[in-house]
Amino acid sequence: PVALLVRDLRAAAEIECADLESMFGVTPGEHQVIIQLVKGYSSREIADQFGKSILTVRTHVKRAYGKIGVKTRGQLFAKLLPYLSIR
Repeated sequence: PVALLVRDLRAAAEIECADLESMFGVTPGEHQVIIQLVKGYSSREIADQFGKSILTVRTHVKRAYGKIGVKTRGQLFAKLLPYLSIR
């Protein structure tokens, strides 16, 4: 079996992830931040987007990384890749 995916690369990709809350025990806020990191946003951009302080975002990142068992964004992406749905 072969599949062919055709997508307009100018359109924004929609990235969804399996339920990180039940899989890794992250909070809804941590889940929200992690999805934005996977989309390539910086902590500052995430803070601005959701009206949170940069310290709150960094705390979410630190706690979520610990729960997921990663230390870098690269490790995060690699660990979550099997659970991502990109449209």
